[in-house]
Amino acid sequence: MVFTPSPMLLKLLYTRGSLHNLPQNTGVAFSIKNRLDTVSVTGFKQVQIGDVVIPAERVQVDLGNGERRPATDLGPGDHALELPVGRSLMFVLDTPALAEGIHAVQVWFSTDAFGDLHVEVEDAIVRAASQKPRIPRSDEDDYSDAAIAARQRFAEQFAGQE
Repeated sequence: MVFTPSPMLLKLLYTRGSLHNLPQNTGVAFSIKNRLDTVSVTGFKQVQIGDVVIPAERVQVDLGNGERRPATDLGPGDHALELPVGRSLMFVLDTPALAEGIHAVQVWFSTDAFGDLHVEVEDAIVRAASQKPRIPRSDEDDYSDAAIAARQRFAEQFAGQE
C-alpha cells in the first residue's frame, strides 16, 4: 500500500505567492518546493486554474539555470525527474494571463514514492509591485556563496557603504 500525504501536507509543496503572469503575456507560472521527502516525479497530468484546464502538453517544467523540460517528457525510469528535499521547480503554463485577484490552483502529477498526487491551493495575482529595492534571493540555494555575495553587494549599494 502506497502512503499518500494528506491534502494539508501536500499544500506545503506549493510556494505561496509564486503565481504570476509572465512578461509580454506569454503565459503564467508558479513554483513548488519539495519540503517532504526526496522523490522522483514520474508523470504530469495537468494544471487547473479556476475553471481553465491546462493539459501537460501546454506545461513546461523550469529546472533552473535556463533549463526547461516539457511536462509530457516526465515518466518512469530514465524519464523521471529527481526532486530532492529543498529543490524548487517552476511550472510554466501556456495560457492567457490571469486577472488580478485570487485564483484556485490545482496540479496533478505522479511520483515514485507516493503515486498520483493532487495539490489544491489558492494564490493571487497582485498588481506589479512598485520599484522598491528587493533583497536578492535564490530559489536554488539561498545559502550558497553566490546568493550570499549578491545580498552583500545589495547591502553595500543600498547603504552606500562597504
